[in-house]
Amino acid sequence: MQEAGPPGPRLGTPAQMGWLLPTIHLLQIKLHKVELQLKCCRPLVDSLRSGIQNRFGNIFKDAELVAAAILLPKF
Repeated sequence: MQEAGPPGPRLGTPAQMGWLLPTIHLLQIKLHKVELQLKCCRPLVDSLRSGIQNRFGNIFKDAELVAAAILLPKF
């Protein structure tokens, strides 16, 4: 019988969830910067930004996710 290897990262822990808000925020910033420079694909970037806001906008009000992002040493 083979022994199990070391356990992998636990999904759903505060340390893992700490990446969510900063990643979405940085994506929004980068899309905004790209949108300012574009001429022909602006509607695409606008739709992406709108979709991200509609899908993830309310998670920035979740105190647990905000705390997880604050407690993550990277950010």
